[in-house]
Amino acid sequence: MAHQYAMKLNVTPWQALLDEVRSLAGQVAFLDQKIGEVARVAGDDSLLSLAEGTGAARWVEMRRDRGELLARVSKMAIDSGVAERLVAQVELQGELLYRAAQEGIAAAVRDLSLPLTEDQQLEVVASIARQVVRLEEEQERQAIEGLKTLDGELG
Repeated sequence: MAHQYAMKLNVTPWQALLDEVRSLAGQVAFLDQKIGEVARVAGDDSLLSLAEGTGAARWVEMRRDRGELLARVSKMAIDSGVAERLVAQVELQGELLYRAAQEGIAAAVRDLSLPLTEDQQLEVVASIARQVVRLEEEQERQAIEGLKTLDGELG
C-alpha cells in the first residue's frame, strides 16, 4: 500500500490542476446533495440551526471548505493557462479528425473505385464534421439537463 502511495505518475502540472478541479467539483456536488438530503429529512429549518456537531453543520462546513478550495484551485488553473491548453488540444483533435476523415474517404474512393468527385468527398467530410458538432451539442444539452434535474431535486 505504501508503494502505491509513493507511485509516480507521468502527468503535467496542467493535467494535475484540471484533475483536481474535477475532483473538487465532484466533492462539492456530493456535499450539495447531502445537504439537500438533510434538508428533506429534517426540514428546511434544520439548515438554519447549524449548531456545532449537528449533521447539517458538518455537511455545510465541509461544503464551504471544499467550495473555497475549488475556487482557489480553479483560479490557479485559469492563471496557469489550462483553458488555453485545452482549447489548443481540442483544436488539434478536431484537425486530426478532419484529416482522418478526409484521407479515409479519399482512400475508400480510390480503393473501392467509388464514383465521388473531390467536391463530393469534401461534402462527406463536412457532413461528418456537422454530425460531430451536433453530437457534441446534444451531449452538452444532456449534461445541462442533468444539472437542472439535480438542482431541482436539491432544492
